[in-house]
Amino acid sequence: DIQSEYYANIMTKAPEDCESSSCYDLAIWIQYDEDPGLIVSTGSSSDECSHGFIPISVDEKWQDYAITMEANSQSSGEKKVWVNGELVQSCNYSNNALVNTNDLIFGNRFGQAIEYLDEISIWDRIMSEEQINQFFSSNIIDDSESLLGYWKFNVGSGDILYDHSGNQNHGTIYGATWEENIYGCTDSLAENYNSDANIDDA
Repeated sequence: DIQSEYYANIMTKAPEDCESSSCYDLAIWIQYDEDPGLIVSTGSSSDECSHGFIPISVDEKWQDYAITMEANSQSSGEKKVWVNGELVQSCNYSNNALVNTNDLIFGNRFGQAIEYLDEISIWDRIMSEEQINQFFSSNIIDDSESLLGYWKFNVGSGDILYDHSGNQNHGTIYGATWEENIYGCTDSLAENYNSDANIDDA
């Protein structure tokens, strides 16, 4: 059930009336229940690769996700998923959803939004594992021509989320607010406790 209270949406691209995985071009969720994990859905739930569950640890620390999809046809190809630089899924899909022209939505879908997002980029080429890890560690972009969209989530004003790719795919913010990240110790019992910190730097 994609409307379960245990899901938090990271990214979706689907018609507004879509209520099943078969009509998604792309959907990425985190599952928070007793079996936490990541779901990268690119098609029908009858295809384990297109709609497979990936068990991962879900905690309050930042995590890096990378997804590559190399198409063999409009509905089939190879998908790979990395979490914090580790390859956690590599499979061939055969029941992919048709590409649509609907808006790409970060965060909220069906009222279930992930609390924090940062650094989302979309490319029109396949990146190697080495390139993915290099980007995670340095955020250096060595091929700007292949970059379709790059949202840093730390620069904007009002209800505008700026695209830093140069393609001007700026987003409109609905129901979210800008928040300054203050790193420090959030443990009130620790000697170096910082009452102003909202992100633990441990």
